[in-house]
Amino acid sequence: MIVPLRAFVIAAITLLLAAPPAGAQSQEAEIRRDYEAAAMAFESGDRAAARRNIDAALAAAQTAEGSLPQGVYGDVHFLAARIGAEAGRVDEIGPLLDAAMRAFEAAGAEHDMSFAAAAHLAGLHTAARGRDPEHAAYLFHIAASVFARSDSDEAGEQALRAWDWQLRVREGMHAPQRARVDARIAGSRFGYAGYVELLRRRAADGRENRPRPRGEGRSFGEPRPPPDAADGMVAALIDVRASGGAAQVRILAELPPGVSRGQARREIGRMTFAPGVGADRNHERRNVRTVIFYSSAQPYRR
Repeated sequence: MIVPLRAFVIAAITLLLAAPPAGAQSQEAEIRRDYEAAAMAFESGDRAAARRNIDAALAAAQTAEGSLPQGVYGDVHFLAARIGAEAGRVDEIGPLLDAAMRAFEAAGAEHDMSFAAAAHLAGLHTAARGRDPEHAAYLFHIAASVFARSDSDEAGEQALRAWDWQLRVREGMHAPQRARVDARIAGSRFGYAGYVELLRRRAADGRENRPRPRGEGRSFGEPRPPPDAADGMVAALIDVRASGGAAQVRILAELPPGVSRGQARREIGRMTFAPGVGADRNHERRNVRTVIFYSSAQPYRR
């Protein structure tokens, strides 16, 4: 059978347009392949293979930045930061996390949890370097705020963990530094609403609803919010006398800002805290973190 020339040309053009480049996949597919190989190697403990594959994916992603989906670009940079952090390649982690956060933010709400995870790792990296505690505290706040938007228990635990890290960083700050962090948070779109809503949900479920610093004794007098009225919290650093009373109350954070610090100090002063254990039972405990919750109708009350 003789095929008309016009039909032959049309069929040839169709095949050429439908076929991938000869001998190679698309650039995005190659990046995804290298990324997945790096992720599998990283999880299995093969650090050399993880580094080799993520370096290939990273180089290709940076070349194809304009045409690559933002979620893929963020995934590659975030994994590269995690691998670099474990390998001690400190200087490269910050720029990688910055790029990952920008990409996840541009990718939309479906990448919120990845964005929060990158913000949390960036906070840990910044805090570990000790150069900018205000920025570290802000990054932890971002992570807590975004994690708190999710209804999942795992994200809720991550939100509490990120908030606890913010408090740890605030412990080493002077009052003006904490005020600058609060002002930065107040001027950003990462507010406290999601975190307060998380506290409300956890209180309604009857679960523990506060950050849990390691080594902190339980407060016997710590108020619990009503299930429908957990409007905020005050975090403080205190010294606990052998009798269980509080001394040297230092307010670390208010959620949201604007709570009466004097009222918070008076309420903490009326509380009784868990004594030390063993040989420390009759000794003062210093720098103990505590968190009390309040409702707008009845601040600091059950």
